[in-house]
Amino acid sequence: MLVFGLAFVAPAAQVAAQGQARGQPQLATLSADNVQQQGKTLLVASGHVEVLYKGNRLTASRITYDQKAGTITVQGPLTLVDPAGQTTVLANGGQLSADLQNGILQSAKMVLGNKVQVAARDARRVGGRYTQLTRAVASSCEVCAAHPRPLWEIRARRVIHDQTRHAIFFQDAQLRFAGLPV
Repeated sequence: MLVFGLAFVAPAAQVAAQGQARGQPQLATLSADNVQQQGKTLLVASGHVEVLYKGNRLTASRITYDQKAGTITVQGPLTLVDPAGQTTVLANGGQLSADLQNGILQSAKMVLGNKVQVAARDARRVGGRYTQLTRAVASSCEVCAAHPRPLWEIRARRVIHDQTRHAIFFQDAQLRFAGLPV
């Protein structure tokens, strides 16, 4: 459960975030240009939104936290970085659990250890451990305007990243060099 407490500091709104005594939920830090309470269970933050919770950092254009449902709806572009800073997920938007451990993101790109990049139609985080990417392309080659096609890539119907085992699994995969299947 993500709990917010408001304290305003110009120009952004800040939400308190310290670990609580036993039995109390851990609070998250929320920083945004604008924070509004809608009804009794919705909190909407917009403009340069940043959420810090248990070492995870989420940045986005707008989030809506539904306390009753325990979900965060995110409008991007968004960036989600794990506590170790080893996995970064970029996406256009999505819906996450309040603890930022599970959910689904659209038009996602996952960067592992600043080396391997996996771009996909969507990414689904399951069990706080697995990230499942559909219709994915993976490579460690840098893609830029001068080199729009990576030297090598793996295209797969589905890619599963196991965060605990530090492993990547490909389903229905095809290896390509210079855009040509091998």
